[in-house]
Amino acid sequence: MNKLQALFVAVTLSQAGTVSAEQVFYFPTKGQSPEQVTKETDECSTWAISQTGFDPKKAPSAQALAQENLAKNPAQEKSHDRAVLRGAARGAIVGSTVGRWNDNDRTTAGSVGAVAGAASASKGAQKQEAQQEQARQQQALQQAQATLDEQNNTFNRAMAACMDSKGYNIR
Repeated sequence: MNKLQALFVAVTLSQAGTVSAEQVFYFPTKGQSPEQVTKETDECSTWAISQTGFDPKKAPSAQALAQENLAKNPAQEKSHDRAVLRGAARGAIVGSTVGRWNDNDRTTAGSVGAVAGAASASKGAQKQEAQQEQARQQQALQQAQATLDEQNNTFNRAMAACMDSKGYNIR
């Protein structure tokens, strides 16, 4: 009986694949031999794959699936250039105003203000874009993991239904 129990654990672990989801164990209730257990587990696995379209042994990692989804759905166009132009315009206005108050050349002061405003806006826009991209990648990873978990659970339900019909207790 110990050899038979070891076989069940090995068969069950082989079904787990690369997906991190709930593990399912199958125990014979009709005195099936180890060879019969292996045969029926393989049959049920093939059937469950055909029913669900998902093979947990060939499933990609959540990271790989997330990268694939990110590649299919590129990030929105960046507004970096618009932010720099807005910063330059604000800087030019402030510079020319300050130049007028200080009796300096308003054109030179406006130019200096435009450069300073553009630089400041560029730095802020880059930081915001980096934060948005990081959040986008994190969301893609969470969605990929949820998708893999759902597919694995569906596969496990199909596998359990098949094994149950062949006389196994499922835990």
